Amino acid sequence: MSFSARDLDYFLEVARHGQLARAATSLTVTAAALSKAIRRLEDEMGLGLFERSGHGMTLTPFGVAFRERAQRVKSEHDEALRHAGDVRAGRAGLIRVGATLAVLDAVLSPALAALQPRRPGMHVRLEVASSDELIDWTRQGLLDVAVIPTYESMPHGLVHEDLLTDALVAVARVGHPVFARRRLAMGDLSKFSWVLPSVHSAARAKLDGVFRCAGATPPQGAIEVHFNASWSLPVLAATDLMGIVPVSVLALPQARGVKVIPVEALSIPRRISLFSRPNTYRSPLLEEFVQALKALAPAQRSSAARKG
Repeated sequence: MSFSARDLDYFLEVARHGQLARAATSLTVTAAALSKAIRRLEDEMGLGLFERSGHGMTLTPFGVAFRERAQRVKSEHDEALRHAGDVRAGRAGLIRVGATLAVLDAVLSPALAALQPRRPGMHVRLEVASSDELIDWTRQGLLDVAVIPTYESMPHGLVHEDLLTDALVAVARVGHPVFARRRLAMGDLSKFSWVLPSVHSAARAKLDGVFRCAGATPPQGAIEVHFNASWSLPVLAATDLMGIVPVSVLALPQARGVKVIPVEALSIPRRISLFSRPNTYRSPLLEEFVQALKALAPAQRSSAARKG
């Protein structure tokens, strides 16, 4: 059973909009052309893909299952065309990588620095955005892989590979008054001002949850940002603000003036994970890039031990 790439594109667009007219406008074709494409697919399979009504078109149970298959086929087709175009353009070494700001300095940069001398002709297209955006772009095939911090939940429709652990830890400057206390309670830490991730971030939700579980009020942010990572280290080293940062950034030179606050509950486990679409080709360059990411783990564990 074979289907044309155009008919699959038409089917997916009608499924997305639920109406022939809207899908036709999106594709700049006629509604009649879309209707004929859907009929061709249904005749080929001998099953209906849509329930038609005056309100639009709704996928049948078989149509829902076929949509997943169509998305995979279209993704593989687009990937093959992209690879052929890269070869024609002399860019067979292209990889498209997405990363959040939280992993850029301490994870992506060292991996690329290690890889570039071995692959001087490589071409990397790097997109830095939020986790949700990167997941969506990976699903659409706009990225080969996305490197993202994860906690418990995983996005649907992608495969993931855990690269390394990168817990969030609370830190303060060396010589901060908090280190003079013989015993630390969570309530004591609430009294200080913090550099914090934004209230909408997963990291902030985790931190606030730790304080609430201990019966303490979550800390207030003197500075709040989308994510609190390496940029905040000089601020923390020069002030009495506290912060929560990934263990990975403690290997950076900027971290020399800060120290991990020794409260076990404030070590929040998380992973750095690599996301990609199912059943996609992974080039040798991309495999080398993944191995460069994995090689960071021992160095980061060693750095964390020294800082602790």
